[in-house]
Amino acid sequence: MSRKTMFSMTGVLILFALFCVVGVSTAQEKVKSPNLVFVSGSVGGTWHPIASAIVEKAHEHMVGRPISVRPGAGGQGNPEVVGRGIADFGISYGPFLILASRAEGPYKKKYTNLRAVTGLIINKEHFIADPKLGVSTIDEILEKKMKVTIGTGTPGSGDRFVMEQILAAHGLTFSETEAQGIKWELTGTTARVKAWKDRHIDVFNSFILVPSSAIQQVAHSRKGKFLGISAKTRKFLVDKWGLIDASIPANTYPGQPEAVPSIALPFMVFVRADIPEDVVYVLTKAAAENKEYLASAVAAMSAWNPENMWKGLGIELHPGAARYYKERGWIK
Repeated sequence: MSRKTMFSMTGVLILFALFCVVGVSTAQEKVKSPNLVFVSGSVGGTWHPIASAIVEKAHEHMVGRPISVRPGAGGQGNPEVVGRGIADFGISYGPFLILASRAEGPYKKKYTNLRAVTGLIINKEHFIADPKLGVSTIDEILEKKMKVTIGTGTPGSGDRFVMEQILAAHGLTFSETEAQGIKWELTGTTARVKAWKDRHIDVFNSFILVPSSAIQQVAHSRKGKFLGISAKTRKFLVDKWGLIDASIPANTYPGQPEAVPSIALPFMVFVRADIPEDVVYVLTKAAAENKEYLASAVAAMSAWNPENMWKGLGIELHPGAARYYKERGWIK
């Protein structure tokens, strides 16, 4: 064998060895995880595509596809589902998670094993009514004891909970309003949109982000009037539950020429405390560093600021999320 041939073969062997080392290193960088479940919201809402987009990006840095995204039990129900170990990640609101950790409000058991991952975007309360009702606020419908059909979320959903608290501001419950003539249609977002389009309901209600594709469909499918929430009711919700006094800006939707008084609350990703730190770290990183991809799934994410994703979450951060925020210099 000539010296030239020997050097050539040596070079090939070195390159092959380097390739193997790089290949092993790359494989080792990917995080291994047990099979986990991420509960979101209804398929026709906004939580499900956001959760799916985050998990899709997280899987790029994981071995296989260990996290499954499934429709959840809503803002009120998801903390219990995760706390009991039926699922592992979830989406909800800070007040629900705080109540769940204390066994207060709708929670009969204390779930101290819930940890925060990341804050996302703000949801606002939407009411669209048949113009023939001749009202400007949801409060007027309740005060006048109007016999109408209202579509809102299923038990356990954020829609249902906020609606329940609006009734409470008037000293009412669902059963009491039913006795007065209100009929409630409790369905998921997609079914509610269809019910409005088919004129099966007089009032459409949803606690959802702004702008929302579901509300766009509602506004386009049938003439409606956007209803506000009275100042008194908004104050009740702010004082009791820490919601934000807000409004839906004018011309956000077709047929909405004026700003609509509303209330708001950011939704967030949370996790059970026993989920491995590196898994939560990867998911947190996936959310923080893929804003454009998340916005391609839900347009309203384009207004989200990742630098604020760790703020005001209400419960303790998971160590995996805290590790990422420390690396970015956002927390100490």
